[in-house]
Amino acid sequence: MRSTRPIRSVLGASALAAAALLPAALSAQAIVRSSALPAYHLVQVSVPAGTVDADEFRARTEAIRSCNEAGELARRLDGEFRRNRRVLAGELPRLVQDALKELPVGQATQVFGDGGVMRVLVICNRL
Repeated sequence: MRSTRPIRSVLGASALAAAALLPAALSAQAIVRSSALPAYHLVQVSVPAGTVDADEFRARTEAIRSCNEAGELARRLDGEFRRNRRVLAGELPRLVQDALKELPVGQATQVFGDGGVMRVLVICNRL
């Protein structure tokens, strides 16, 4: 599994198949407006675990207050910065949905990862 996967890559085959069946005229915004779940513009900051101490990464990501700051941190740490626009909450794993539910715009989630890469998500906007 690559450590630089965008959030949308966690979608299952059934979700992708269901999306393919939607009428072409139905826009993403129409889906967002009709859904009880929110949608997000997110950024993901990822850094290899050996490039920075885990406690330092946690402290630095806790200080993030905007998506621009997240991008600057990714550049300073030689990490990866990915934008994920119009992500429907229902497309995300339940644990991610729960983490984003009460997270203020501009702040980062707790650090997560697979051991080789540390990541955070930052909400740029709720739709």
